[in-house]
Amino acid sequence: MDILKNKGRTTRLLLLLEMVTNLPRDQRSLAESVGITPQAVSEYMSRMKREGLAETLKEGPRATVRGVDMLQSDLLRLKEMVDSSISKLEIIRSTDAVAGEHIERGETVHLTMKDGLLYAFKGEGGSTGTADNDAGPGEMLSVSDLSGVMEMEKGTLRLMEVVPVRRGGGGDRIDPDELIRMSGVGDRSHRIAALDLESAAFLMRSKIPYHLELPSAEYVLEPLDRGLDVIALGTPYAISTVLRKMDELKREVNVERFGKGGGSRG
Repeated sequence: MDILKNKGRTTRLLLLLEMVTNLPRDQRSLAESVGITPQAVSEYMSRMKREGLAETLKEGPRATVRGVDMLQSDLLRLKEMVDSSISKLEIIRSTDAVAGEHIERGETVHLTMKDGLLYAFKGEGGSTGTADNDAGPGEMLSVSDLSGVMEMEKGTLRLMEVVPVRRGGGGDRIDPDELIRMSGVGDRSHRIAALDLESAAFLMRSKIPYHLELPSAEYVLEPLDRGLDVIALGTPYAISTVLRKMDELKREVNVERFGKGGGSRG
């Protein structure tokens, strides 16, 4: 994405591509092909010559070996970005959902996410399709001919730090009552994750049920895409692992951090 954000870098890529593929006879024809002024081409060529990326031969402006290498590198990065974007835009024409009410085959239905599950209800909405079978409330329904986009807010990741015992954990404890209030135990729109043994022991000792035990960072983030909030307890190392993975995946996540709590004791 950096290639597209940087206008100068994008123009350089286009100039190199034109010099390699169409072999322009002079800078004026190069300017016409790329869609910039001859003066701009002259400035870019001067800079690329200094960087060893281009040269002017009697046949016209050409990319050097180093310029071709840079062009290939930029095009590969651009291809990876495009492939990644296309995969995220995969069009779904049919899917399965839980019937939110009695629905008959052939009826128009719309999809909505509720408590992390995909539900279908009668009528049109953001994402609309056709029921392929009869289904009662709570039964599975196959939906086809989907169109539109289902609007859904992503969940929030709430991180609560548990101080390891070896670092004096046990002094400033996480208040179990506060955690229960935050998580809404029994509320299907929340998930509680114990990122490590310290956190799992704390939750067991506090008699607070949790859903994810020692999960991978990706597994912690997955419920957020289904509109679920995740309360993740962990030592500083475990929490930093999740945050690093978010950066690696370039995930935009609503994150709330809470104070340090007490670790487990034997």
